[in-house]
Amino acid sequence: MLFAKRDLRDEPSRSLSQRFAHHIGRYLTASNDDHIEHTPPLEIAACYALLGYNTDKVSYDQERLIQTIHQVIGDYHTKTGYWLNQEQVAFAAIWQDAKQQAVAVQKRFKYLDIANSTLGYNGKTPTLRLALISDALKITKLCTCDNQSKKVKPSACSRTLNLPLDETNMPEIEAIGREVRGNCEKAHTQQGVDIENLQTCWRLKLRYAGCNTSLMLKCMPIDMLRETFENLHLQKYGTTDKNHAIMIDELEIEVGLADDTSQEALKASVYTELWMSQWQAADDNQTGTWLKQKNMATEKQFRWLHNPILDEIMAKLMPKQADSAMAGFFLTIHQKDVDEVASRN
Repeated sequence: MLFAKRDLRDEPSRSLSQRFAHHIGRYLTASNDDHIEHTPPLEIAACYALLGYNTDKVSYDQERLIQTIHQVIGDYHTKTGYWLNQEQVAFAAIWQDAKQQAVAVQKRFKYLDIANSTLGYNGKTPTLRLALISDALKITKLCTCDNQSKKVKPSACSRTLNLPLDETNMPEIEAIGREVRGNCEKAHTQQGVDIENLQTCWRLKLRYAGCNTSLMLKCMPIDMLRETFENLHLQKYGTTDKNHAIMIDELEIEVGLADDTSQEALKASVYTELWMSQWQAADDNQTGTWLKQKNMATEKQFRWLHNPILDEIMAKLMPKQADSAMAGFFLTIHQKDVDEVASRN
């Protein structure tokens, strides 16, 4: 009532309902910056899970995460006029986290030639995380050897198909896949591995007819395969060809342990798949070494990620980096055929 009397004294010509509408309108049109300040910080592990990398099999508060993501989307649209989707915001969060971790690595190993080293981790962590930190450090080589030494090496089994996508149906692919999967599981059983603890990942290698460049996609309905292949081919190679048939070169089934990091790509988003397409496993992944392959077409697809406005918005929602989070990382320096390992725990 005090506020009502004050307003009545200052603005005698306006009714109480008009003054109330005016105050509500000012609140609703207020800058999103005020709302962002009171928004819960983004949970990085939950962002990884949203992108398909929930390797610790923990349930996260996805509803709370989505609410925060929607706040970011709204604030970004207000300031730029462009819309982001949920996966883009989640990817921006893990990228910001990787940059924070990169700063910690630089401080810890400030006397080393970081750019010419190999990044590794003493324990289990997504390859995507190592790739992001490596990119932030300008490192072009990483190693997942510690992860691989603790698990059964997956067996990749394949069958050459060379079939036009539009002349193929999923029942046919599934029948072939079951046969190949049986062979892979049999091979593991002969090695004494309990197949009850195994998972399979079905992938198809696609290319345009008469074209040598191909893409490996997880198995999905034919219509989705076509659309996904065309979009990824455009993003990765900068071209698409509606005049040539899409061919299924190969069906590949990878069999591994249920907690195997090779299963990360099963539910990975298009952004994580595109980012990881810049990293290629060396030596058929026998040593766990990955090498960065510079791809300008792919880099252009992530121009939105390096927007300073997005950086400013995300900075307000990023959790503080704990020093203990960096304890497991190490760098291997290659000089004169001698490996010098620098590590602090």
